[in-house]
Amino acid sequence: MNMSDQVTITPEMASDREDQKPKIDDQYRDHLVTFDGPDDPPNPMNWPFSKKFITTISYGLTTCWITLASAIFAAAIEPVSAELNVNTETSAAATSLLVFGFGLGPLVWGPLSELYGQKWLILIPYFIAAIFAFGTATAKDIQTVLITRFFSGLFGSAPITITGGVMADI
Repeated sequence: MNMSDQVTITPEMASDREDQKPKIDDQYRDHLVTFDGPDDPPNPMNWPFSKKFITTISYGLTTCWITLASAIFAAAIEPVSAELNVNTETSAAATSLLVFGFGLGPLVWGPLSELYGQKWLILIPYFIAAIFAFGTATAKDIQTVLITRFFSGLFGSAPITITGGVMADI
């Protein structure tokens, strides 16, 4: 290709603002989050600093406590093994199952939070994870420990999955 064969490409600018907005199918309009203007109070960007701070601390602690649940059981493996008359490898499987639940949970919670919002899809699964944690604490056999640890991880992964989106919104 020589210099005389060069082509110049010039981008066209839209004539008005409406042409620049992305087009959205009408079937998805119910899921579109919009605000009434730049000063709309429900917009998290317009929240006062104190509300942003409290929200950040609350969601951060929620994430901290549920991730702590994955490691805290390690200190109890030997006493649990002795109490339930199983070997330590079987008791250690409780941590593996919790982490397995952490791995499966985001496949559920991420898409659901996009459809139904973040607040209730953090609070409800977190509460359910706490109930399963109580189930682990009161378990009378290793099967109950293993099952409750898995479901605690599955439901407990909701805050871990969704908190990043909450922080991005504020």
